[in-house]
Amino acid sequence: MEKDELHVPPVARLRATGAKILRMPPVVIVSGSPASGKSTLALALARRFERSVCIPVDDLRDWVVSGRADSFPEWSEETALQYAIAEDAAADLAWRYHESGFAVVLDHCRLPENIDLWVERSLHGLPVSRVALAAPVETALLRNAERSNKSFDTSILDPMVRSLAEAYIHADLPGWIVTPNLGNVEEEVDGVYRALMERTESSA
Repeated sequence: MEKDELHVPPVARLRATGAKILRMPPVVIVSGSPASGKSTLALALARRFERSVCIPVDDLRDWVVSGRADSFPEWSEETALQYAIAEDAAADLAWRYHESGFAVVLDHCRLPENIDLWVERSLHGLPVSRVALAAPVETALLRNAERSNKSFDTSILDPMVRSLAEAYIHADLPGWIVTPNLGNVEEEVDGVYRALMERTESSA
């Protein structure tokens, strides 16, 4: 890619190559272990659409000022409650934006079965596609060690990173778009976008 092309919006670049643009805005959930590259890929994917919003569920959890319950050092009933509140709030936003013609990309870290339950509970009726980032365990652990966007020692997340990475690697994920997310971000997003396009055409 030439240097000047970096300043051209992704949708404009796609049009320049003759690529088709999705007419029906999708709702996409990007999930995987911590440090699998979810946030980076979700944001880059959202930028492929002319009108889009990227909703990181953790950002909604950050709104809790007092009494926040996290997934570490241990999962509790209060943790489950607060995750459900954040998921349902993110779903409310997804419905509103989608009804206004926006593509919606949701960035969330949960087990695949929890993602499926969330879709059934809060997103049923929307054209939801699920994207799994099944990064190798050692890759996810290395990325976690290198992260600088956290205010705590990220090694505390290592057990969760390992557990969730292994869960996504070994999960049976029919209907999901699965990628190890090991390459260039734009190349990974190209693959996910093409898969979304193929699904839209096959369901038209």
